[in-house]
Amino acid sequence: MTIQHTKKQKSIYAHNLMIIFSTSILIALTFSASSEIRSSIISGFKLSIFSVVPAIFPFLIISDFLSSNTAGATKGPLSRFAERILGISGTALPAFMYGSICGFPVGTKIASKLYNRKVISKSECEKLIGCSSNPSPAFVISGIGIGIYGKVKYGIILYAAILASSIITCIFVKSKEHFLNKTAENAKQTFKIADSIKSAAISCIHISSYIIFFSAIIGTISRFVQNDTALALLATPLEITNASKMLSTLKAISLELRLPLTAFSLSFSGLCFALQARSLLPADISMRKYYLMKLSSGAMSFFISYLIFKFV
Repeated sequence: MTIQHTKKQKSIYAHNLMIIFSTSILIALTFSASSEIRSSIISGFKLSIFSVVPAIFPFLIISDFLSSNTAGATKGPLSRFAERILGISGTALPAFMYGSICGFPVGTKIASKLYNRKVISKSECEKLIGCSSNPSPAFVISGIGIGIYGKVKYGIILYAAILASSIITCIFVKSKEHFLNKTAENAKQTFKIADSIKSAAISCIHISSYIIFFSAIIGTISRFVQNDTALALLATPLEITNASKMLSTLKAISLELRLPLTAFSLSFSGLCFALQARSLLPADISMRKYYLMKLSSGAMSFFISYLIFKFV
């Protein structure tokens, strides 16, 4: 007992030392990059308040309305298409459709609500969030295509590559459990506008916090990584808006490669999106399938868009 007790004390001591050491390093990094962090936080805050929140707030309320009143098809052609081609139930189809049209986090939020009502299984929910968590066509076409690259056709091609890769991933990834095949009435729930506004506001705060946090991380990295190409590539798997802006301005990489890299970033959606999705989901939902699906989608988006931009 004495030997075990001593080993336990040493383990606790080593753990505490590691925490102190890690905290000291983080504090030192924060002080050394304070100006970059401050600038990045301000930029992230402005991005959230003036761009992200106005874009997602109405869609968060719409997602509540849709998930409350649109149950999906449990029989008929749509249900058969969803089950045989996409590998999801007809009840889950609205999450995929509205997630593709309205953009993140609508698909994730609808999937979460369907799972909480026991309309879809845990395995199907985990698959659903992996294929329905994409940036909206408005964001990709207007914000990235026109706003960053200056051409609407670039935005259309990027979104087409993202949607195609998401559909392909959805087709090939299988759910472990059988569909629950709940009826439309089981999936419906009363829509309350006051509760929806409150929920949307809380979700906006969560999402904005993640964007600001990752903007600060990218700002810290920029203090030590002076090469623009390296910084853009490091930002690519972190946060899509900052990454897209950085990639668009790179001179060392050709446009034919910058655009596919942007497609990868948008399709993978970044660690920022992943943590936002995690905040909207029940605790028992695993993100492992999400990361695998998003990484696969990102790789496919890269190759699809590369081939289009190279040969078309």
